[in-house]
Amino acid sequence: MLAAFTSFSFQNWYAGLSDLQAIIFLFASLIACFVVLTKGADFLVDGAAGLAGNLGVPKIIIGATVVSLGTTLPEAAASVIASLQGNGGIAAGNAVGSIICNAGLVFGLCCVITRLPVSRFTLNRTAWFQIGGVVLLFALYLFSSKTVADDGTRIRMFSRSFGIILLIGLLAYTLLSIKWARQSVAANNQQNGSAEVSPRLSKPIFLTIVGFVLVIIAAKGLVLVIEELALKMGVPAHVVSVTLLALGTSIPEFATGLMSLIKGHKELLVGNVIGANILNVFFVFGAAATVHPLAIPHRFLWLNFPVMLLIIALFHLNIWTSKRQFSRWPSLGMLIIYFVFVVVVYVL
Repeated sequence: MLAAFTSFSFQNWYAGLSDLQAIIFLFASLIACFVVLTKGADFLVDGAAGLAGNLGVPKIIIGATVVSLGTTLPEAAASVIASLQGNGGIAAGNAVGSIICNAGLVFGLCCVITRLPVSRFTLNRTAWFQIGGVVLLFALYLFSSKTVADDGTRIRMFSRSFGIILLIGLLAYTLLSIKWARQSVAANNQQNGSAEVSPRLSKPIFLTIVGFVLVIIAAKGLVLVIEELALKMGVPAHVVSVTLLALGTSIPEFATGLMSLIKGHKELLVGNVIGANILNVFFVFGAAATVHPLAIPHRFLWLNFPVMLLIIALFHLNIWTSKRQFSRWPSLGMLIIYFVFVVVVYVL
């Protein structure tokens, strides 16, 4: 309802303009959204880096917790709303598609562009939670009861109890993240002679919150503007929906990742991708299934889940085979798989 209201109001802004004037207006709005998105990502990265420095916590841990939670909240809200409306396929597709997009597009592309650092302390912990989460999700899907929808398509019912199991996993991840952060601070203090960290957190927290708000608003606005602009220029609606699905799930992580690279905080990007994937399993999927059982189409068995598992497997192959920096070749493979997946989804 909120999205419909936003879209309707946005259309009214240029309802009285000619087609040419409307296109000019939409292009100007597009530029404005990119400016706000860039500034929001700028604030978010500065705030997250400030939190890491003042708390004495590695940036990759801040990326895997604080930053990833903020960039995953829109996906969680969308999946929960879709679940309440009985659209289990959309809710599940949003979570699984976001995992594929975060690892394949965001991490894959950024790793091809530059060399990303490998933090053994964090990766040896959070990475196992990532692969354990996607394997658990796939196993729960296989144990879900089979049935047939009203239109005759085969589906699996992902029950509330399975959603609760995932939320318990979220609680475990949260508690372990706190423990790992404390261990990291203790190790850092021991290495640096128990140096005191600055307690000045007001500015980093303020920048982080403002950055989250600007990124989420700009991402939503960007999707709306691109949708209107594409339809105004005669692009078919089904093409717009497929491309915007990938765009909408990746904008916050992608913008934050690129800004992290620009500002030299590469660890934030790695932590954000891993943390967002963990939260997409335990938080997004878990919350959506808990509020309402998810009717998941049978195609997830032979398309969505296999692609998700393959990309995460390549991600971990890169972790296990890399020493100080991630290798580009597995990341390039992840990127190619992502684009092939998008094409297959479009064709189907």
